[in-house]
Amino acid sequence: MCGIAGYTGAQRPGLLSAMIERVAHRGPDGEGRHEEPGISLAARRLAIVDRAEGSQPRSDESGTCWVVQNGEVYNHRALATQLTASGHRFATRSDTEAIVHLWEEKGPAALSMLEGMFAIALWDRAGGTLTLVRDRLGEKPLYYTIRNGELYFASEVKSLLAVPGVEAAVDPAALDEYLTLQYVTGERTLFRGISKLPPGHRLTFHRGSARVERWWTPPPVSARELTAVEVRELLSQSVAARLPDEVPWGCFLSSGVDSGAVAAVMARHAAGRLRTFTVGYDVPGAVDERRGAAELAQALSAEHSELVLAVPGVADLLEMTWHLDQPLANAATLALFELSRVARRSVTVVLTGEGADELFGGYGKYTYPRLAMKLGAAGAPLARVLARLPSRGRVAHLAKLGKVLAIPDADAQFASLNSVFDDAARAALAPGAEHRPAAQRVGDRCGAATSSILDRMMRFDLLGYLPEDNLMKVDRATMAHGLEARAPYLDRELVERALASPAESRAGWVNPKSLLREAVRPWLPARVFSRRKQAFELPVGTWLAREWAALTDAVLAPAYLARQRVFASDAAARVRHEGTPRQLWTLVAFQLWYLRFVEERAAADAVLAPALDPARGAH
Repeated sequence: MCGIAGYTGAQRPGLLSAMIERVAHRGPDGEGRHEEPGISLAARRLAIVDRAEGSQPRSDESGTCWVVQNGEVYNHRALATQLTASGHRFATRSDTEAIVHLWEEKGPAALSMLEGMFAIALWDRAGGTLTLVRDRLGEKPLYYTIRNGELYFASEVKSLLAVPGVEAAVDPAALDEYLTLQYVTGERTLFRGISKLPPGHRLTFHRGSARVERWWTPPPVSARELTAVEVRELLSQSVAARLPDEVPWGCFLSSGVDSGAVAAVMARHAAGRLRTFTVGYDVPGAVDERRGAAELAQALSAEHSELVLAVPGVADLLEMTWHLDQPLANAATLALFELSRVARRSVTVVLTGEGADELFGGYGKYTYPRLAMKLGAAGAPLARVLARLPSRGRVAHLAKLGKVLAIPDADAQFASLNSVFDDAARAALAPGAEHRPAAQRVGDRCGAATSSILDRMMRFDLLGYLPEDNLMKVDRATMAHGLEARAPYLDRELVERALASPAESRAGWVNPKSLLREAVRPWLPARVFSRRKQAFELPVGTWLAREWAALTDAVLAPAYLARQRVFASDAAARVRHEGTPRQLWTLVAFQLWYLRFVEERAAADAVLAPALDPARGAH
């Protein structure tokens, strides 16, 4: 519900203003600052909780502890009741003030008591210590850099680029990871020298020294299975906890189970008709969920809005890239960005279905390594047969199975399913990057090798893909328009109960998300469960070949690549003419990011000029 920024050390005239102004879109309802020797804090506010009095920064009674926060602590009222009974005096009903009093009472132990999504900065004047905190699963972002013994932090990277001496330059190790996964995990970002605080971590900064440590650890797998009744109860409670009292709310709705279940619970709490929002596009043969979503909205008696997405132009792509702080590699962001613009006209908060696939096994890719393990030695001859099949069309899934069967190691199998470019292609494409085998990179983040392959894959996506790609996409696309998104499936109790149960008990073979489907079946029309799961994928291949052809030619022109010295022109040409749409878009999205953030403005305008020329655009 906010954008935050700040830094330690002596105050620098104009710096705090420059930093917080760059995230003004996150908080259109006001701005607050606190500056004293040793610390400068600022927040832009999207007023949701205690709209009249809940401004930031907030302090304790003595003014020795100060807090700025992005997000919401959903159990703040219960915490405030406990803290008031302990003698704390509250000036507001805000969740931010609950944080500062809880920290005053408990110190770092307070974090485990917070339920919600948040990025927090806490300044303790007495100890001269700044603490940064990020929520368990990374729903809210937090970035930082350390320069000359002082720490600078912000909700978005662009604020840190206002700090003198911080330059936008490519991190070679992060580049390799981006070309592998389309996103960057851990503490790195694509910006050299700028870090992100990982989900479930806190950073303590004292006298020029920073220490990063986990404050939340995902539970290990146990033998106890999660039941459909528990899922139903926990999801119902989670949705209710995320519905604000003081602002209008709605739901992003697809035609499937994930958002449909959330909408069904929301409809019970709506004072009038629930507002739902769906996006689609008119491209022959492309997946479009508008019809199914409209049917579901009608069944829930919702007030439904539908957006038909036009092909974004170059200026639109650059605007979205600016808001993302990173390449627009997940093309679904294009649709979400425009849908958020529409939703903000009538609501301030939307609930989404993020997290359901990672918790309940909704991705088709989980099937292949499991099949490989079951087939064992019989997989090798089958792989040779399937290798002859085309990799596109109706038999594409069999060709993908053949590719996985040909790989002996489970981590390498899963890496091949996640990788945009394999090891050899990345080495040829970006010779200056710091290359690391994809199997090693993915394997390190899959979890304990003693876990089942399905559990390791689902944890990889929950703790890697979800925060670094999906949640980042949702946060930036919504907050660009002053709209807040909340994800009920990421409720702490639901997540911990799911992670502690065997993955095989949550994900089915024939019907993905079998446990979730069983749990929410009483809430939804039968036809929702008969629909085949379809990933929301924009027709990027079609646009790259037609409307974006001039843009692609411009950003991958050999002359520019030779000057830029990031990608080898011969390898980029092979991707341009022989690669998949996903591979080509990965390069184009990176180039847009590079031109927006790294390249000098005049040089970037010169590169993009052919794509902006109407005559070339008709090409």
